[in-house]
Amino acid sequence: MADDSSLNGALADRFTEAFQQNTWQDGESVSGPGSTLRYTSELRATLPAMIRALGCASMLDAPCGDFNWMKAVDLAGIAYTGADIVPEMVKGLQETHPQHSFVCLDLTKDPLPTADFVMIRDVLFHLSNADVVRVLQNFVQSGSAWLATSHSFDVTEMVDVVSGPTTFRPVNLTTAPFHFAQPDHVLKDYAPGFLPRWMGIWPRAAIAARFGL
Repeated sequence: MADDSSLNGALADRFTEAFQQNTWQDGESVSGPGSTLRYTSELRATLPAMIRALGCASMLDAPCGDFNWMKAVDLAGIAYTGADIVPEMVKGLQETHPQHSFVCLDLTKDPLPTADFVMIRDVLFHLSNADVVRVLQNFVQSGSAWLATSHSFDVTEMVDVVSGPTTFRPVNLTTAPFHFAQPDHVLKDYAPGFLPRWMGIWPRAAIAARFGL
């Protein structure tokens, strides 16, 4: 498993540059086509019910990106915190959505706020396997209850990559080199014409056991 931890100090710079240059070239969301209202139609309809069914009253959305689709989600009764690595974006969200909390952090190294439900969507496929491990261990150490993250069932092996905003390879935590158990719950998270994928949802204990924590 490659170790690109020496690059982590520059991770925020690379994602900030992608934000400033609109790297994903989507007309609706600077966070890319996966953050549009069309793409997230089914997830927006099912996510709030799942959070409530799990008895969760607080949510950490990391990375929250530009909050484009989440602002259309029914968050009534859910204490929402959005986190992102891009300081400029976080500052803007704090100003435009004062009813929610927003923090700037790097998932690979900064402590995560504790929440009942942590959603780490559309980011692990940008990270090396070593950085994926760091993020998952960070989640466990936060003491949060549930993890939801982008998941592709048809992937048979997680090839390694170098972390960065233009990196992409689908994520399946149940295959090599991670070998997690199947998620307790799944939610559909794609639109017609896109690669099929889901939100896999695991309890903290399942992630912690995998790392012996």
